[in-house]
Amino acid sequence: MIEVLKQMVEALENDHIVEWPAMNRPKKVEEKRQEAIQAGKKAIKELESQEPLAWMDADGNVSDNNDHKCFPIPLYTHSPQRTWVGLTDEEKNDCLVSADPCETLAEPEARQLIEDVEQALKGKNT
Repeated sequence: MIEVLKQMVEALENDHIVEWPAMNRPKKVEEKRQEAIQAGKKAIKELESQEPLAWMDADGNVSDNNDHKCFPIPLYTHSPQRTWVGLTDEEKNDCLVSADPCETLAEPEARQLIEDVEQALKGKNT
């Protein structure tokens, strides 16, 4: 998988045979090409930072040990992307009561704090 991504990024970076020469290429096409290059590089970096799940040889045989001489191709997996699930109003109230049992925080400010924290977490996890 990493090798395929590397080939794709290399092809995008070195595209010599395109419909338009680079200088005359429509701006939107070039922007999309650059986005694809950056996305590919990011995916490669993420995959390379993972430990292989298993190893494969050139014939497609798979092993879970790391015998790199017989099984030189590392196989990786991604954790499934989960859909963001926000807090319910009841859970937000529970958080507010837990943080401030005497309810000394002003209601609007406390609600805004909960919303801000939830948005920050959503931005980091989606």
